[in-house]
Amino acid sequence: MIQHVTHIRIRNTEKQGTESIIEVLLALGETRPIKTMIEYLGIGGQYYYFNSTSDVTYIESVHPLYKDSYIRSCNYDGVYDNLMSLPHF
Repeated sequence: MIQHVTHIRIRNTEKQGTESIIEVLLALGETRPIKTMIEYLGIGGQYYYFNSTSDVTYIESVHPLYKDSYIRSCNYDGVYDNLMSLPHF
């Protein structure tokens, strides 16, 4: 199932990258903790959002060895992730 992410919630931290996202709001009005989202991505679920130019951008999970897993845009270029441009809730 493909689900549309409209907003993000971040933890209060100095670092404002995608690793600070703790929850998302879906277009259906449901909230989804990142841990659950990562589990769904792992079994083939898909999430997307519209970036600043209204293009569909898919979301992937990242599993570093020595840190918690997190989400980011599939087309992340290593400089700035447009996922962070979504409205906060």
